[in-house]
Amino acid sequence: MNKDVSTLALFDFVAALSSTIAAFMCGREPNFELLEEEKQELMKFKWDEFLAMTHHSINNKS
Repeated sequence: MNKDVSTLALFDFVAALSSTIAAFMCGREPNFELLEEEKQELMKFKWDEFLAMTHHSINNKS
């Protein structure tokens, strides 16, 4: 698999995971199941805190 194809596959995976987490955080049915420990971790955050943390993580990615 070349680098461009693997990068695209990674972006697709991250997009699906982000959609699932956002759905869970908003109280909607996610498009695939999260582990119970992932749900417990996410429930520690308010939506605005989660968005700020995600934004910070994306901007500081190396």
